[in-house]
Amino acid sequence: MSNGVIMSFMSIIRILSDHVINQIAAGEVIENPASVVKELVENAIDAGAEAIIIEERGGGLQFIRVIDDGVGMSPDDALLSLERHATSKIKKAEDLFTLKTMGFRGEALASIAAVSHLHLTTSNGQLGTEIFCEEGRILKTLPAARKRGTTFEVRSLFAHVPARKSFQKSSSLCALAILKIVTQLSLAYPSIHFELIQEDKTTLSAEQTTSLEKRIGQVLGDKFLKDSFSLSFADTDLKVTGILGSPLQTKLNRTGQYLFINQRAVSCPAMSFAIKDGYGMRIEKERHPLFCLYLELTPELIDVNVHPQKLQVRLREEKTLCDKVKKAVGHTLSRENFPQDLIKPPFKEAHSFLNEFQSFKEAEEPLFIFKDEGLPLKKSEVPLPIVIGIFRHFLLLEGGESFDGILIVDLYAAEMRILYDHLRYEENKESQSLLIPELFTFSHEESMQLVENIPQLESIGFGIRALSAKNFVVDALPPFLEPSSLRDLLEEISTIKEKQGELLKRVLQFRRKRSYDLQEALAIEEKLKRNSSPSFCPFGKPITRYLKTDDIEKFK
Repeated sequence: MSNGVIMSFMSIIRILSDHVINQIAAGEVIENPASVVKELVENAIDAGAEAIIIEERGGGLQFIRVIDDGVGMSPDDALLSLERHATSKIKKAEDLFTLKTMGFRGEALASIAAVSHLHLTTSNGQLGTEIFCEEGRILKTLPAARKRGTTFEVRSLFAHVPARKSFQKSSSLCALAILKIVTQLSLAYPSIHFELIQEDKTTLSAEQTTSLEKRIGQVLGDKFLKDSFSLSFADTDLKVTGILGSPLQTKLNRTGQYLFINQRAVSCPAMSFAIKDGYGMRIEKERHPLFCLYLELTPELIDVNVHPQKLQVRLREEKTLCDKVKKAVGHTLSRENFPQDLIKPPFKEAHSFLNEFQSFKEAEEPLFIFKDEGLPLKKSEVPLPIVIGIFRHFLLLEGGESFDGILIVDLYAAEMRILYDHLRYEENKESQSLLIPELFTFSHEESMQLVENIPQLESIGFGIRALSAKNFVVDALPPFLEPSSLRDLLEEISTIKEKQGELLKRVLQFRRKRSYDLQEALAIEEKLKRNSSPSFCPFGKPITRYLKTDDIEKFK
């Protein structure tokens, strides 16, 4: 019996088939259509291509084609490239720490082939080869006539992996992710011609150039370059070049930040913070600068192996490098020709209590409305709790018989909750037409996401439509918004990829600030009760707070 038990346990362990192993590996490298494009374009770059054309349909789930004029492959190399762990980039483990190529894992093509129908055509200038694969299996290999270079066609991505396909975003969001990847790669390699065709329309075209500034203008537009500053810094182990955006062109999010280390688009929070710190007091705390910076480091100072898709990096001597970049940014912005009116005054949190108090004293409206100013004094004459008055945007109520102390109602948070619930759950939405419609131009990336969100914006009172691929007109707004906030709001909305609740919260962040009179405050407090609204605003801030009498008496 014991042998039978042992045998039953042993039978649980089995060797996975190559097909399953390849699909597991594909899950590590190929997350979505954009990661397919990234791997194929990076291979084209490493192959010395001078022109790369990318086409996609259905967000890449239906069809992806990448054409390059690189060195191409011989028939034997073409077959070998589809095997796992086959690569021309490294020969020994030590090579991982001195990488100068974009790709090196040696399993990207095998992973793509495992989850799609792959058609490869390549030529090294002498022999051409055509290979057809399906789910990782090579169906046939044929000679082919082609100029030097390589063409990859990927069809029906994840068609045979329904579990992975079910987690993919909409085709428009997948297309947006592809645009973002190609944007980054085209900025990193200005010497290569890039063209991106989506749904048979060219959404990005960047000609070869030797000028970083010209390439930035081609891809990000002239607005990005407006009033910008060229940065150039070099020492023994670090070289920094690129563009710093004007302090007047900041954003509420980091979508206008492009960082490249050794020609690789990366995420490095420490370096991003250092760049912002270099702006100092020139921008407000909650704003983020625009920049497109290129860092060149000795390969030993950077580790690109911390992320499967090499999107994040780890820096050795991080603090030293960040300090150098911060000083370089600060030096660039402190030149004599820097407009002095761009230097902001100290932030609010740096003000002393005396300054705050003085601003309160000088306010035109009274800070408190006392009970003896026209309000009933006897508890029997008013509903409990008793109204004390208003302080800024807080309604103060005396607990009376129900609570021994003071109830503080945050009117701003309360109105935020009421407005959020109304916009989310009620059908009748108010809209206010603009006397003069506002026109806006955005980047391709921002425009594609904004188009995705137009139905949600219209459902809450916006009048917005696309005039072209990058131009939009707004002719109506919800009444709680100011036209002056539209630019920042739409830039913020262009980064939203979540559900409606998230979009609503972003919109409500831009609602106009206002003061409250006592009648408005009481109406808001009554509406909270009537609607049985949650005790927190949509951002999680408490609407009411209690201050007990015992705690008040302990004040010194």
